[in-house]
Amino acid sequence: MKKLSLPFTETLLNMMEADLIYNQADDRLTLLHANELPHDLLHVNFRSSDKRLFLQFEARGLDFGMEFDEEFTRDLSKATRITLLHIDPETKKALNGVEVPLKQID
Repeated sequence: MKKLSLPFTETLLNMMEADLIYNQADDRLTLLHANELPHDLLHVNFRSSDKRLFLQFEARGLDFGMEFDEEFTRDLSKATRITLLHIDPETKKALNGVEVPLKQID
């Protein structure tokens, strides 16, 4: 398996519209995205050292595409799972979704 070095030049936000929502009431994290993901998702990594989120596929990782502020970084460090919902940009209805582990790495 080929490993890609960081940082990635291609990011999820460069590929499509996406939004990340954190619910403080239950520490749930949801990622809404406008296009299908390019591969089957294994898990998502959050690296608090540089405040970055990475989607991990079998053959590669994909940077979410932004650095999070301190407050959101603290919130992300509490989450253990993330729900990803593919949303139709026209109707705003969910087309499909998946829940995967959110791994805290440094």
